[in-house]
Amino acid sequence: MVAEMPGLGIMTTAENERVERVRVLSSRARRRERLRAAIPPSSNDLLFYSVFWAIRLFDAICLAGSQKAGAKSRISSVRVKHGLLDMVTNQTMGFHSAEPAAVPRRGSPGAMADRQSGLRGAVALFLAACGLPAMAQETNHYPNGTSGILAGSVPGPGLYYLMYNLFYGADQLKNSAGHTALTPDGESLGFKAKAFANVHRIIHVTQLKFLGAEFSWNVAVPLVYRSIRIDSFGIDDSDFGLGDVNLEPLVLEWRGPQWDFGVGYGLFAPTGDRDDQQPAQPGKDFWTHYPIVAGTWFFDRERTWSASFLARYEVHSKRQYVDITPGNDVSVEWGVGKSFGALIVGISGYAQWQVTSDTGSDIRYDADVHDRVFGIGPEIQNFFPEYGFGFQLRHWREFGAKDRSEGSITTLTLVKPF
Repeated sequence: MVAEMPGLGIMTTAENERVERVRVLSSRARRRERLRAAIPPSSNDLLFYSVFWAIRLFDAICLAGSQKAGAKSRISSVRVKHGLLDMVTNQTMGFHSAEPAAVPRRGSPGAMADRQSGLRGAVALFLAACGLPAMAQETNHYPNGTSGILAGSVPGPGLYYLMYNLFYGADQLKNSAGHTALTPDGESLGFKAKAFANVHRIIHVTQLKFLGAEFSWNVAVPLVYRSIRIDSFGIDDSDFGLGDVNLEPLVLEWRGPQWDFGVGYGLFAPTGDRDDQQPAQPGKDFWTHYPIVAGTWFFDRERTWSASFLARYEVHSKRQYVDITPGNDVSVEWGVGKSFGALIVGISGYAQWQVTSDTGSDIRYDADVHDRVFGIGPEIQNFFPEYGFGFQLRHWREFGAKDRSEGSITTLTLVKPF
């Protein structure tokens, strides 16, 4: 016997007999009969097909990026990168190339330092190593776009799997004044950056209590594809690999009738690759530690209207082989939403500022320039109790960027509680 596959018209013998009995019915009645015979997919089926199609989409994006890059040109001289840095950032060198210097041996501390004053891995996006670094300085580790509405609330006790799919695209680089960076002749740089991060996160909210708060922890592992092109300088690079892993071993959440409040601690480990001749690689090459403060206020006792925030203060370590310590950063994600049962709609966004200067003897740029960027856009969330499965979808447009790229972020998050 052939098992039924809904929608393909393949039926068992018993089903054929049943259809024969209702042949005299109208076509609409027959369609209703077949719909009643169809078996709804289980939650495990939904999770499997979601992961399957996300991987297929991820593969297609990576393949398209690789084909588009074609015979991509690597930056063969550190001196070329120095010139690009000065022209793009319009900072200490006034859009003029730096004085040519001897090219250090690749892999040496000197080469790593020169890499810092060049592209510095110009494209990034991930739940660990996802966001475009500025052309002159290091940028924060935390990937904007992962939280929005109800960002300050932790789910009830249990084990949860989240798969983030973050898409980032930008065609503008902003200088320290917030203007679009141009070549010395005032022409367009021909800048294009794309990134896709497929991030797998496990959240465990335990039954343990501390000072009345629920204890939870989570870990996120990102797979990142990035591409960067700057036509004016013949740069065309793409890469796919493991990003920097994110661990939050301590999260405490208190709950009230109309509020949630949480604190915690997290870190990023430099597990991703970073190479001075491959600006699209996803790693940042330094550790990051951060405290967390988050909260949600519900405007009614039914908890249908909410306003929330999630803030992190990032403290970065010195880079390996290079005497450069990135400045500290503040990241705040927020959301305002209205729930209609399992459906939630609203607006959300984020703000990110560098609040202290980069330090170190290998700095070759104006460390007093601090990057920043903001984003805002619509968000929708839904959960299907009958399938034990949910999703979050948000699209943010960036604005107000300084000393970094400016584009848009789209995030699709699939949620499966166990």
